Amino acid sequence: MDPNDLLSGTPVGLDANVFIYHFTGRSRTASHVIELVESGEIDAVTSREAVQDVLHRLMTLEAVSNGLISGKNPARKLKARPEIVRTLHRYFADTCSISALGVRILPALDDPVRRSQPLRDDFGLLAGDSLLAATLLANGVGRIVTADMDFLRVASLKAFLLDDIGSFS
Repeated sequence: MDPNDLLSGTPVGLDANVFIYHFTGRSRTASHVIELVESGEIDAVTSREAVQDVLHRLMTLEAVSNGLISGKNPARKLKARPEIVRTLHRYFADTCSISALGVRILPALDDPVRRSQPLRDDFGLLAGDSLLAATLLANGVGRIVTADMDFLRVASLKAFLLDDIGSFS
């Protein structure tokens, strides 16, 4: 993906994974997109649900990267260890910075479960992806940056895929 393709001036939606890959340093393309948002060259938006996903995923990744938990199902392990959760702070600062970066968080949809169901029916999107897509489309946003190829199936969205994602170890 060439981030310069996003400079048309019309808003572009950012999937949660763009923020995850930026904050964890796993994608130079994601970070370049964020830099263009910060400089005002890209008008970027996201949904409340995507921000909630970022918050959750960054929390678990911080605990894993700090060696505080390991193995499968990090959320379950954190739930059982509230003393670890109390020591985590970077995830919160990173998530709070999303608005400061210049990303607008779109208002929640009225009846989001029903409004997103056609995207699950028509394109087989999972719940979180359908909520993001429904929010973008309801706000007239027809473009999305993501690492998720499932958005390529949504005819009414033009998906720009991150193409340099490093793996989480």
